[in-house]
Amino acid sequence: MPIITIISDWNNNDFYVGAVKGRLLSLIPEATIIDISHMVMPKNMAQAAFIMRNCYKQFPKNTIHLICIDTDKKNNNNKIIVCDEGQYFIGADNGIYSLITNDGPEKVYRIKDNIFKEKTTFPELYEFTEIAAYIVKDNNLNKIAEETTSYEKLLPLRPQ
Repeated sequence: MPIITIISDWNNNDFYVGAVKGRLLSLIPEATIIDISHMVMPKNMAQAAFIMRNCYKQFPKNTIHLICIDTDKKNNNNKIIVCDEGQYFIGADNGIYSLITNDGPEKVYRIKDNIFKEKTTFPELYEFTEIAAYIVKDNNLNKIAEETTSYEKLLPLRPQ
């Protein structure tokens, strides 16, 4: 039974969480969906990374984590799959993964441009869910993505 987690900055008072969960269950009826948090401050990647960094290792291998934070970044709306310690992370290439993983992710895959017919303003609903379904059903990431060493990196805040 596949496990899929969701972390977002959507809060619980709108339709986003319900829509994404519904689509996931339509694509992967056997999935168990876990809410990590929907109370992340808007676009606060440091807060989201702290939460994920401290909980993802508790999940079984092959868990899929949807990182729904700052996915509409204007200059870089590339979608990536990050593999680290037996876990999959799906989200935008916005630098958060360098804050979640210890020494950078083990593997990074950039989703091919021609996979999705059209770009949407809600990639979590239409793209992230399809990527998760693909991982569950096929798991040959090379069909939908290209491995890369080039991804956005952020430096963690350090005390002075």
